[in-house]
Amino acid sequence: MFFITNQFPLVVVKEMMKQSFFQDLLKRGKWKRPKDLQRIVVYDTLVEPHLQGREQQQR
Repeated sequence: MFFITNQFPLVVVKEMMKQSFFQDLLKRGKWKRPKDLQRIVVYDTLVEPHLQGREQQQR
């Protein structure tokens, strides 16, 4: 179930993902796509684009 109140705007969250804490977290984690809808949305919009960008930088 989704709750609309008390949420960060997506623009703010995307900017937060650029901070060093979250970049380090992305580097250290072993990420796989979750199975439930809420986590899939977060993964697809925040985590996966950063992981793909990192893969392209390594090439």
